[in-house]
Amino acid sequence: MVKQKDFAMQTHALFELEESLNRGKPLGIDEALALVNEIWRLKTALTGKNIDLGYWRDSYTQSKAECERIIAENHRLNEEIGALMALIGLPNCELENRWSNCALRRVKLACRAEADRDPGEESPKLLSWEP
Repeated sequence: MVKQKDFAMQTHALFELEESLNRGKPLGIDEALALVNEIWRLKTALTGKNIDLGYWRDSYTQSKAECERIIAENHRLNEEIGALMALIGLPNCELENRWSNCALRRVKLACRAEADRDPGEESPKLLSWEP
């Protein structure tokens, strides 16, 4: 890792190098090597940042797609619950303080049985409070 003091010295050296080039002074071998080393350092740092940025973009895209899939699944489940509630009023379980899972299972079984039976048959009554 480059220390702040080293970075400031490199920046100062680069400014001096720029001034000497502006005055028309040719580069020495050490100065040229230092400039090439700085270019490679910056290029490597930029490549690392691009790799990091690509990773986070991909992660964001995957997370967004997963979130949209979960939202769609939640919407589908809410519609299914709404359809079941419209089909038959779901009893509230006093012990669990929520909709009764047993009632949901019974309604789903009734829906499957109704889809499988012949149209002329009378449907069985699954719940005791059904008319």
